[in-house]
Amino acid sequence: MLKKYVRYIGNILVLISFYFIIKILLDNYQKIHIDFNLHTLTVIFIGIIGMWIGTAGISLGWYFQLKEKYPRITFPASTFVVFFSQIGKYLPGNVGHFIGRGFLVKHIVSKSDIVYSLFVENIILLIVAVTFGIGYLFFIDIEYYFSFYELLLVLLGIVLVSIAGIYLVKKKISLYTLRPATVIKLFLLATISTLFGGLVIYLLADLFDSTNSVSYLQYTAGFALAFLAGFVVPGAPGGIGIREYSFVLLFQNQLGEGVALQIILLFRLISILGDLSIFLAAYYYKKRAFDHIGIEANMAHSLQKESGR
Repeated sequence: MLKKYVRYIGNILVLISFYFIIKILLDNYQKIHIDFNLHTLTVIFIGIIGMWIGTAGISLGWYFQLKEKYPRITFPASTFVVFFSQIGKYLPGNVGHFIGRGFLVKHIVSKSDIVYSLFVENIILLIVAVTFGIGYLFFIDIEYYFSFYELLLVLLGIVLVSIAGIYLVKKKISLYTLRPATVIKLFLLATISTLFGGLVIYLLADLFDSTNSVSYLQYTAGFALAFLAGFVVPGAPGGIGIREYSFVLLFQNQLGEGVALQIILLFRLISILGDLSIFLAAYYYKKRAFDHIGIEANMAHSLQKESGR
């Protein structure tokens, strides 16, 4: 009975996610003024492939973290869990995808290790974003908003607080050990993901600004800062609104406010289409993936134990 209710709740949350994702998709599409010709559609397709690669990178990083302590979390299993839960980020609160990921593996991975793995993943993403953001200051003077030293302090603060937090938690809770090689892999994956995001932005900008007045590296660094702003502001579904505003703020002088807004709105459209296609692909293989991971069997076994108490 409990299993049935859990399934109903999951289906309801998926439907709510679809409502928000379609609403956001339509709102953004109506604001984009561009001819959707073959060139534009090709760039959009490349962008969607980039979203798949970025999400696969998240899956690979999560697999690297958990594989030694939890051999049942294979790369295909990790990929399915991340892909299947990704749509949850469009729920208000911007944490639904993390909650969904934890729920799918809660009978395999301990709660403390789930929280720890998500904490490590996001801290590394933040550090990479801030590092690229510091690089943005080499391209343009934005002292009006924040200085080089302020960003450097943010970076140092994130690193120190993260190390101190992990040390204090590990004194009370037994967590898996992150090897230096694993940490390097996680930083490499986060860096590649950021570079892919910058590449998509660069290709989109070429649709509006054929003179290429802004370099690829500057777009990448600015995109990382906008991502950082959308990431740290709580409550915004998928960082929607905050990320766009930050991107326009960073590039309005070089591109003009209108062009900068069109670029980031088209990027938002691509990210939504990417997340939607990722979820549909995971949903199609849901039964096979559940059987492979053993989630269904494990859930039934756990529920039987709980009902017997």
